[in-house]
Amino acid sequence: MSGTATQTSIQQSVVTGVSVAPDASIDRVIVPRTLRTLDFHRDRWAEVLQLDWPPQFDWRVETDSEGALIVSPPPSRLHEIIVGACRVRLEALLNGRSFFNWGVTTRLGVKVPDVAWFENGESIEPDADGPPEIVIEVLSPGNTDNEMAEKRLAYFSAGVGEVWIVDAEGRIAFFHHATPDVVADRSVRCPEFTGQDA
Repeated sequence: MSGTATQTSIQQSVVTGVSVAPDASIDRVIVPRTLRTLDFHRDRWAEVLQLDWPPQFDWRVETDSEGALIVSPPPSRLHEIIVGACRVRLEALLNGRSFFNWGVTTRLGVKVPDVAWFENGESIEPDADGPPEIVIEVLSPGNTDNEMAEKRLAYFSAGVGEVWIVDAEGRIAFFHHATPDVVADRSVRCPEFTGQDA
């Protein structure tokens, strides 16, 4: 292969996200993880759902960017009360359906928000309805700002429309897909739900 042809081949492969070493034969192509991420995480989550979990297992299970399990202890009673109040209020204001602990496939692995709301939530199969329109995350004492910002952006990359972050006092920070780093005054999807409803 000539130098120009090799350079063109590399440029074309970089555009598609696949890199080929200049002196490599075509049978050795390095595919970056970003190309397999969502399918990889969907497949890994399907495996996780098939695991033989003990009865009454109520710990939260997610996966990280490598597909490893992240298992967290059950949240506090206050956390659960806030989650329940958000879910009840959301369903009272909107048609559709909300779910507790629904896995959302993201570039960071499968993340499990406290509440996932779907306008048409008839199916009970993960990913069957696409990403939720709204996810609600209630903060736990161990959550950091960086962790929640990264998770919020991962939800938006997965196609979630809105992310609501609720603190221990029930105050809500609304974030929209169109302006993912800006805290909004209210939800676009459910403007009647105020920051003091939780």
